[in-house]
Amino acid sequence: MHGPMVAVGAGAMIAWGALPLLSRLAARRTEDPQLRQRALTFSLLLSNALFLAPWIRIVWPGVLARFTPLHALLLPTPALLHADAVCCLAEAIGYLWLISSLLTGTRTLTQLARLRRCARTGQPAPSEVAERVHVAAADMRIDPPAVVMVNGSDVPFITGVLEPVLALPISLLHRLRPAAMDLVIRHELVHLARKDVLWNAIVAGACVPFGWHPSARRVMQEIVLAREEAVDSAVGSTSPCTYARVLVDVAAGVSRRPHVWTLGIEPSSLERRIARLLEPPVEVRAAVWHMFALASVLFVAALVSPRFGLRPLPIYGGSEIRATRTSAEGPSVSLSGIRRDCPKNEAGGCPHPGP
Repeated sequence: MHGPMVAVGAGAMIAWGALPLLSRLAARRTEDPQLRQRALTFSLLLSNALFLAPWIRIVWPGVLARFTPLHALLLPTPALLHADAVCCLAEAIGYLWLISSLLTGTRTLTQLARLRRCARTGQPAPSEVAERVHVAAADMRIDPPAVVMVNGSDVPFITGVLEPVLALPISLLHRLRPAAMDLVIRHELVHLARKDVLWNAIVAGACVPFGWHPSARRVMQEIVLAREEAVDSAVGSTSPCTYARVLVDVAAGVSRRPHVWTLGIEPSSLERRIARLLEPPVEVRAAVWHMFALASVLFVAALVSPRFGLRPLPIYGGSEIRATRTSAEGPSVSLSGIRRDCPKNEAGGCPHPGP
């Protein structure tokens, strides 16, 4: 019998292998940015759910025993693979995944603390800027956030799930005209109205179990891009050319990469965002059921895969259980090969069956 790290390693292999498949299905033929954001987030959450498949087999082994159709699907252990070797490999992968997740989680929390410290140490916003924020929030029918001016960020951002704070760079206030600043403020308030702060926290937390997975970084970037495109379409639909110039002006003053927790005017992929803003593509809905079907197949496959290092389920009756006995003269003899209706000899035993 092997420890729980075998299940950890097996879950990591299943989830890490499923993430690129599910994310490709999520981004396939999905032109609407809001739908693409939801589909990519759903694929990330489904990949996290696949971590639980090996644990179900260990914690609740009686679950599969109640489903008779699954008994025919239970795959035997391959004879060419040694069970201990496979379990040791899964344990090693489990430890590597655990270290990777701890490092990724520490880095994410450090970025969050740095962002919160930047917003907490900001200066109170001028009265005219605060008044603009209150007017825009009243127009959108949402509660206005606290407004501060910061030096530690080149892009405006909003942070805080329970107590939102809108941080505006001091340099941006000096570079932009009042009309352009109104568009920037409205951009941030749309993030607040869409509850993007909460969803960004969920996505960042869901990326932690995937550590340095190459697909996790790509999925995170696609989610950020889809989120910004959705906000661009909501803010710049009335005057796309003016809003596009504001995006360029904000991106021109960016000298450092924004944090993963930053919700603001993202300067990356600016050309793609402006092209989508000026020429909106034809909307095609994402086929979410494709991702759910693939995740279900992978989940069931993990349940019925070979049971390395685990006790088999008691799915056979008493007369059909195969056992072995060892005699002093030779190797073990299968009891299933002994006829139950043969006559006993004088020694009380059953003669060995003929060929």
